[in-house]
Amino acid sequence: MKNPLAIIFYIICIVTPFVVVEIHYMQTTYYKATKRLFFTGLLLDKGAYGEYKTYSRLRSYENAGAKFLFNVYLPSTSKYTDTTEIDVLMISDRGVFVFESKNYSGWIFGNDKQKMWTQCLPQGKGRQAIKEKFFNPVWQNNAHIKALRNLIQSNTIPVYSLIVFSERCTLKEISLYNSPNTTVLNRNELNQVVENVYSYALPSLDQGSINTLYSLLLPHSQVSDAVKQQHIEQINSRK
Repeated sequence: MKNPLAIIFYIICIVTPFVVVEIHYMQTTYYKATKRLFFTGLLLDKGAYGEYKTYSRLRSYENAGAKFLFNVYLPSTSKYTDTTEIDVLMISDRGVFVFESKNYSGWIFGNDKQKMWTQCLPQGKGRQAIKEKFFNPVWQNNAHIKALRNLIQSNTIPVYSLIVFSERCTLKEISLYNSPNTTVLNRNELNQVVENVYSYALPSLDQGSINTLYSLLLPHSQVSDAVKQQHIEQINSRK
């Protein structure tokens, strides 16, 4: 029979790193806002994990007074749905950054004039090449921003649209012809893109204004499960 103390020590060595990761994660704004546990919730949800990865790359901006919100359900300006959902939103002294997170893989093709974009998964071992269509994420985020401006009743606050694809994507042919303040990027470029905005844009919001805007939007990130389910059903119905 193996030494019981050795077995206990082995179990502790295996479990401890997972506990440390979970504890560290539970200190983040993302966990406090969403209450998703890391191993039993976040890692099992590809979309949510992409949102967290977007936030985690930018959380240092919290030290400068920026505020983050996640899964913000705003009254929609569309006739097809009652709400529109912003994945990740950052309110900073440079304005509001609206992130549409796409945790995809493969090759991505599209431009801001096309209704549908294309995801291509190349042929692999034992797998045929796959081509999928998905709704133009630039238009999608534009709808989010339109709803946001409608709610905050301001056209003067700078708003930046960032379409964030995972590092597993290759952005093959992406063209933006008429989309100011919009960037389509891989997640590993996120810090540089946001830092570029900070380098050229003048501060437009003081901390009091940031806090006020955050308080206005916070209730829209804490909606009921019924509102979330209705949003999903309306999206699926339109598809």
